[in-house]
Amino acid sequence: MTDKETEAIFSDPQAFRQQVRLASVQVSSISPDELSFALAYEVEPFSKIPAAEANVAWREVPSDDYAFKSYDVAVVRRGKSGRAGNAPSGSLSERLVRPAIVAACVVLALLGADWAWTEHRLSSARREASVRRELDSQVRSVAGAANAKRNECAEIRRAREEAERSQAEVCSLRRAYLDAMDAVAGVCGGATVVREFKSAEAPFAFRIAAVAPSAESAADVMARLEGAVAPKGWRLSAGAISTRTGGRTTDFDCTLEYRGEGRAE
Repeated sequence: MTDKETEAIFSDPQAFRQQVRLASVQVSSISPDELSFALAYEVEPFSKIPAAEANVAWREVPSDDYAFKSYDVAVVRRGKSGRAGNAPSGSLSERLVRPAIVAACVVLALLGADWAWTEHRLSSARREASVRRELDSQVRSVAGAANAKRNECAEIRRAREEAERSQAEVCSLRRAYLDAMDAVAGVCGGATVVREFKSAEAPFAFRIAAVAPSAESAADVMARLEGAVAPKGWRLSAGAISTRTGGRTTDFDCTLEYRGEGRAE
């Protein structure tokens, strides 16, 4: 659509106007024509204009969330044109009326007129049946196209929902380690000293090696750390606790593994 056509739709007082927000990951890989159809589908429940019959003009407007794009959308229904057919100049029955009256007394003429009328009726019935078959074919074609559009819309909806789920999962993974480090900093302070962070065998997992004043203190630190990370989706697996020679300090370790929020238990 040209800029002139877009401006004409936005200037149309009969156009339906609405702002629409779509996920950035949804619109980043579709063409302008696909975006126009998606926007028409989004406003269809409010504009009462089927997406397949809509002329859509849109402009991107600033969004306060980088994960979404906002659009100012204007929609009008496409114009329809029709052509009137030419009516038949006269029916066969009208051409046969006068000869039939003239030959009313002649049996053969009456039989011929009756045969001609019957043939005319059969011919009309055949034409009507042909027209009906063509209309039925057009109805089936339109129904098939509508079903294809419904399937396309459902696929777009499924793709949008999947993109939103993926985006939410990415955001959760991005903040997972920050949450874990905040919990470790809040629990392992004072007399407890973290000596080492080391990657574990499982993905999104790491091992902590630390020193505490006693075995009881080490067990308490791991218990409090488990309570702090569990709401954030992390599961703590306790490791070995060993008291050094002389009994002044105790070494201990544990492993944190991210399971996703709400699935740490």
